[in-house]
Amino acid sequence: MKRLFLFLVFALATSLPAFAQQVDDVEAADTVDMERQFLAPDYDYLARVINDPKSDFYYPHLLERYKKCDTTITLEELHCLYFGATLLDNYRPYSEPEELKEVRTILQKDEPTKKDFKKARKLLLSATKEFPLFLRTYNLLYIVDNNLFGEESKEVMEDVYHYVTMMSVISYSGDGSCFQDAFHTITVADAYCFLGYNGLGVTGQSLQYDNGQKYDVYELEENEYGVTQLYFNVSPLFKYLSKQFSSDEKQTKVGDVVEELDIKMGSRVVVKLDSKKKKGHYKFTLLDVQTITDTLDFSSNESYFPEEGEENTIIFYFAHSKWTSGKSCEVLMMKSFCKENLNYDTFICGFDSDEFVTTSNNGILSKVRGTEIWNDPLQAIRIGNFRPLK
Repeated sequence: MKRLFLFLVFALATSLPAFAQQVDDVEAADTVDMERQFLAPDYDYLARVINDPKSDFYYPHLLERYKKCDTTITLEELHCLYFGATLLDNYRPYSEPEELKEVRTILQKDEPTKKDFKKARKLLLSATKEFPLFLRTYNLLYIVDNNLFGEESKEVMEDVYHYVTMMSVISYSGDGSCFQDAFHTITVADAYCFLGYNGLGVTGQSLQYDNGQKYDVYELEENEYGVTQLYFNVSPLFKYLSKQFSSDEKQTKVGDVVEELDIKMGSRVVVKLDSKKKKGHYKFTLLDVQTITDTLDFSSNESYFPEEGEENTIIFYFAHSKWTSGKSCEVLMMKSFCKENLNYDTFICGFDSDEFVTTSNNGILSKVRGTEIWNDPLQAIRIGNFRPLK
C-alpha cells in the first residue's frame, strides 16, 4: 500500500527539486528500516537529538530552516522537526490558531475582495508564529496567496513547501495498512489533511488499541487505490492528555481520605469506605493504584476480582475493552465488598476537553461484579458521593 502514497514525494520534487535528491540519502540512514523503508518516529532517539545543540537535528535550527523554506533540508531532518514537536513544552495537539476562525469567515464570502485576501494573509502569517507546524494554516495560505499573487508566485511555492514537506514526512512514517505499519501524525487535524491531500473521503472513524499504542482507524469512501481503511498512530496525543491529567493538582495519593476520586484511564484502583456515614454519604481511603495496559475482556467469565475481599473495600478497573465486533470501548468494572448496596456519582472526561461531565450509572451491588460501558474514548472518570442504594 505504501507505493500508493509515494506520489506525495513526486509532487514535492516538482515544487522543490533540491529536496527530491535527499530522499535517497535518508533511506540510507541508520534510523530507517531498509526492508520496510518506513521512517516511523523513535521518540527516545528524538528526545536526544533535537535537544543537543551539536546535533544536526537540533530543533531550533531545524525550525528556522523550515521557516526559511530551505530546500537542502533532508527528509530525516523534516522527520525530526515534525515528530520532535511532540516533545516540546508548547505542544498542544488539540489547539488551533485563533486567527483561523476569522480567516474562514473571510473565505466563505461569496466574492472576497483583494482587501479581504490581504487581511486573511496577515492573520495567517500571524498564526504561523505561534503554530509553525499547524498544516491547515498553510492550506489556507495557499488559497489566499494563489488569489493575491498567482499560482507560480514565490509566496505560493513557500506555502507548497511548508505543506507538502510535512505530507511527505507522514507518508514515509508507514503505509497505514495495519497497527504495526500505521501512519504517524502529531494531531488529528494532520491526519485529515493527509487524507484530503490524497483525495480520500472518510465514512467512519474509531479509536482502537494494540500493544499499548492508540490508533485512529478511518473507514474510507471508494477510491482509486482500492483502500477501505487506514490506520494512524495517535499515541503522542494521548500521552499529552495523560500528562495534562497527571499534573492536575487534584490527584489523590495512596492513603488520602477523600469524598471523590479521579481515576485515570488504564487503572486498577482499590478504595475503602469509612464505616460511618457523614451527611448521608461515605468518605473513603485510597488504598492502591496500579496501571493497566491490557485490553480487558468485560464479556468473558475471567475473574478480575477475588471471591472475597477486605471488608468495606471496592475494586475498580477503568480500562480499554472491545465489543464482540472488534470496536473499541471503555469499561468501568467494579466489585464491592461492602455489606450494603451502594449508589454513587460519576463524571467522565473525554479527549476533546479537560471538563468532567455527568454520566449515569447503575449503582453497585454487594459482592456482584458491575460493568459500565462507553463507546467514546475517555481519559478519566470521577467517582464519589458513595451512599446507600435505595
